[in-house]
Amino acid sequence: MKKNEIRSEIGSKAAQLRQQLWQRLKENFPFLLPAGVEGAQVTSISGTSLPTEIKVIKDGKTITLNITDKTLIIRKFGGKSSLSEMHVGDIVSARGTWQDSGED
Repeated sequence: MKKNEIRSEIGSKAAQLRQQLWQRLKENFPFLLPAGVEGAQVTSISGTSLPTEIKVIKDGKTITLNITDKTLIIRKFGGKSSLSEMHVGDIVSARGTWQDSGED
């Protein structure tokens, strides 16, 4: 087996283990995890200055993310990012406080 194949296999197994761990945490300790949405697609960004709104779609529902100066934007593996790096079509996850608008 080549080094790249081994690295790829290890990376794949590590990703599966992380996913299994998070799933078990969600099942056993749902009250410990912050409210959020995972794997939503950005459909619009209202502006590049704060505060602004980002609209995302997940499972056919549109969700509005309110971005303020207190919002921390990070990359998939923990590196810092910014609003200016986000684009329509990006896939994002968000954690925060839900505010139900009463719409379906």
